[in-house]
Amino acid sequence: MKKYLLVGIALLLASCTTEDTPIEKPAKGYNTKPVIKLVEPSGNFLLVDWANDNMDRGNHDYDTYVHSRLVVDLDYSNVQRGDVIYFNTPEFESENPNLNLEDSQISRVVGLPGETIEIKDGKVFINDRKLDYFYSNVTFFGMEEEEYFAKATHDSKADKERQEDYFSTDMKFLFIPNDSVFVLGDSWWRSSDSRSFGALPMDQIKGKVLGYEKNGSKSTVAITKEFLESNAEIGMTKQGVKGTFGKNHVSDFSSDIWMYDRVKNNYQYEMSLETVAFKDIKDELVHYQLFINFVDGKAFMYSYFYKGDDGKIWEYVVNPDKTITEVVVSN
Repeated sequence: MKKYLLVGIALLLASCTTEDTPIEKPAKGYNTKPVIKLVEPSGNFLLVDWANDNMDRGNHDYDTYVHSRLVVDLDYSNVQRGDVIYFNTPEFESENPNLNLEDSQISRVVGLPGETIEIKDGKVFINDRKLDYFYSNVTFFGMEEEEYFAKATHDSKADKERQEDYFSTDMKFLFIPNDSVFVLGDSWWRSSDSRSFGALPMDQIKGKVLGYEKNGSKSTVAITKEFLESNAEIGMTKQGVKGTFGKNHVSDFSSDIWMYDRVKNNYQYEMSLETVAFKDIKDELVHYQLFINFVDGKAFMYSYFYKGDDGKIWEYVVNPDKTITEVVVSN
């Protein structure tokens, strides 16, 4: 009789440990948007510029063109769930042929060594149990499904269906090796993370992101051809361009041409929306100039001027039909 009683108790306990039972008891306020700290850099640290919105929960989170630079602790070793880390980007085959990631990425640690992870209907499960933290459900700029659809308007039925599919994101069961972690961006739809490249080896982690630099200044994005390839969208609104490229240097918000540049050692030159500083680019006093043309308030064409390895001045153009051309414009 005692044997059957023990078996019954075991079965009862097993039935209580279901996938609806959180893997950990969440802290108070677990499902609120996190407060990102202002940090005075000290010790062994790195200041990082970050222009990607893969961590955006509705406040341009971790975006250093809205906030100050990120402080990364390079002595980081005790990896914890929920930590935001800075790491080397693993090599992987992307479904997007135009994807061109930076050498380093920022994401949040969600799965730990030795665990199994799965995403079902937009929710993260660890060891078959639901993970119950603010970062464990799919969101759109910090909004969960109910809030998003209460506020959203859609241009078409197909657009709405795409968003419904997004909120129902699934990922197959994955075992995390003992020397690795599983990372996710807070904004899944804009993130390349462990869903794409699998578990991240620990030795690829550079450090932990502690927060924004206290009393620091916002970043000025260094625009490259690779950055343009990933971010120069035809039809982007001026607000979108400002959010991606930062504040334009020459013209005001209402102008139909914006110009961005980067100069050497605060070099001063005559900026113009009508001419290119060929000589200054040739002499490497101006690293580049980017002109963005707008029509009806939306980006129509991007023209980027830079000095090539051959010493000549090249123009890299994102055309209105979204094709790319690159030609020598000055010797």
